[in-house]
This record gives sequence, structure tokens and C-alpha cells, in this order.
Amino acid sequence: MPKRPHVIDDLIAPFRGAAPVRPQTDDACLRQFPGNIERSRRLASLYPSLAVAFAELRRDHNVTPDEARALFEALIAEFASGSREQDVYTEEELLRQLARVPQWRDRRSDLTPPEFVRRHYRHYLGKGLTRAILRKLDERLYHSLAAWVRRHPEDDIPELGKRADRIDQQIARLSAEFAPDELRRLGLALQARERRRKRKQNV
Repeated sequence: MPKRPHVIDDLIAPFRGAAPVRPQTDDACLRQFPGNIERSRRLASLYPSLAVAFAELRRDHNVTPDEARALFEALIAEFASGSREQDVYTEEELLRQLARVPQWRDRRSDLTPPEFVRRHYRHYLGKGLTRAILRKLDERLYHSLAAWVRRHPEDDIPELGKRADRIDQQIARLSAEFAPDELRRLGLALQARERRRKRKQNV
């Protein structure tokens, strides 16, 4: 798997004495902020203000680069993942919103796997995030967490649900939106669709 660029390394550049990045061309904007060009331009225009604000913070409070990194990691966990109050997230929402969370392999602290999960995924625990989804997001973290919990079962994270927990959450959410008869019809329709899909595969 190709290594993801570490977003914190870009954000922390002003604390290493580098001038804040001010991309001007579309190519420069897209290199720094890949995606839709309008979004890239907007983020590129906002970035210098963010860099200056944190440079002033460093100057006024003698913030070291390591302290700055810790601040940025906390900010990313809080805001960059797009977290918002919601009862249950879909798998697609989780994969999209958590794609920029720091990877376990890039960690720069002595956090244990459970501590790492609680720091970076805390807004999504008990809201649809399961071990299976965590594995898709960060396989090394998934295996490290499993190995740690085998040795330290007291550090398990009950809110990090298993597949059955996620199904229960989805049923509860649907039950709040649909009457029991409607849910039964929905279940029958899904079963019929699945049978048609299997018949097509066998043709």
C-alpha cells in the first residue's frame, strides 16, 4: 500500500522556520489540496491565515515543534474528519470522513493501540464504527489493537462494535423511521432482490 502523505508534516512547516505556503497556480493548489479545483483554491487561500495564526501561537507561547504536532493531531481528530453529532454513521460516511485520520504506522507518540483509537476515533465510537471498518481504514492499527487486547483484555473498547452490533444499530435506526409492517416489506423486497442477483450470477 503506498504511504499516505502525512498531513501534519505540511501543516507544521511554519513551526520549522519555513514560510507559510501560498500556492498561486491551480497546479500548486491541487498538489497541496487534491480534489475539486474550486475546493483546492479555497483551501489554498485559507492555509496562509492558518499558518500565520499558529506561527503567532508559537511565538507567544513558546510552542515547540513536538507540541505543535500534538496540537495539530488533536485538531485533526476534532475537526478535519468532519465529525458531527449523529446517532449512527453509515460505512460509506465513516470511510469518507475518517480517510485523513493519522495512520498507526505514522504515529509519533507512545500511545497504546486502544489509546490511539480513543484519541483519533472517539467521535465515532458507539456510532457505527466497527472493527471491520477500522481494518479498512488502518489495517496495521486493527492488528495491533487485536494483539494488545489479547494481552490486556481490560483495555478492550466495547464501543468499537462488532458486525452484529452494527446490524443492531441499523435495525434500531430503521425502527425509528419505519413501522413494523414497512420493515417486513422492506426485508422481503431485499430478499427477493438478493435471489434475483444470485440467479443472474448462475446463468
